[in-house]
Amino acid sequence: MIRELIEVNNYRSIVNDQSESIYIKFKRTLKVYLVLLIGLLIVGLAIEAVDQVVKNTFHLKSLVDINKTNFKTFFLKNGKVKAFLIACIFIPIMEEFLFRIWLDLKKNNIAIFFATIIFVVSGLKVMTLPPYVVFLIRIILSIGIFFLTRYLIKDVIFRVTIYQKQLIIASIILFGLAHISNYSPIYWKIIYLYPIYVLPQLLMGVGLTYTRLKSGIFWSIFLHCLINSISLLMIFHR
Repeated sequence: MIRELIEVNNYRSIVNDQSESIYIKFKRTLKVYLVLLIGLLIVGLAIEAVDQVVKNTFHLKSLVDINKTNFKTFFLKNGKVKAFLIACIFIPIMEEFLFRIWLDLKKNNIAIFFATIIFVVSGLKVMTLPPYVVFLIRIILSIGIFFLTRYLIKDVIFRVTIYQKQLIIASIILFGLAHISNYSPIYWKIIYLYPIYVLPQLLMGVGLTYTRLKSGIFWSIFLHCLINSISLLMIFHR
C-alpha cells in the first residue's frame, strides 16, 4: 500500500476496476486513511519544530495557533452544525471536483470541473442581490458551462492525455499550496516556510488522488470527508 501511494509517477497507469465490490473499495480507502494518519503524525512533528523557529527566532505569532483561531472563528461565525457541514461535506466535495474529478480525463468529469470553477468564482461577492437569487444564478451558470464544455472538448482530450502524469502531480501540489490560506494573515517575510505547514495537505493530495484513480470519485470524497471530520474533532478537543 505505502509503495503504491508514493509511486506518484505511476498513477497514470492505475486502473479503476469497476467490478470491485463496495467492501473492497471501503477497505482500501480505510487503509489509505491509516497510512495518511501515520504520515500526518510524523509531518506534525516537523511543523511543530518549524513553528518554534517562527516564534522564537522570527518573534512572530505561532502559525499553528493562527490556523486554530481561524477555524474556531469560522465555527463561531457559522454555528457548529452549518460550519461542520461546510467544512466536512461541502468543501471536500468542491475540492474533489476542482482538483481530482477530471484526472481520468473523461469528458463529463472535465465538464464538471469547469462547472465547479464557475460555481466557486460566481460566489464571490460581486453582486448585491439576495442570496437565493445569487445561488440560482450560480447554478444556472454552472449548468450552462457544463454543457458548453462537454460540447467543446471533444477534440482536446486526446492532446491533453500525453500530459496526464504532469497534470496529476500539478493537482497534488496546487491542492497543498491552496491551503496556505488557512494561515492568513500571511507573514510574507517567511513565505518560504509556508509549504512546510501545508505538508499535511500535500500528503492528503497524494492519498486522495490515489483513491480517486483507483476506486473512483465517490471514495475520494468519502476519504476527504473522513479526514476533515476527524481533524476538526482533534482540533477542538485538544
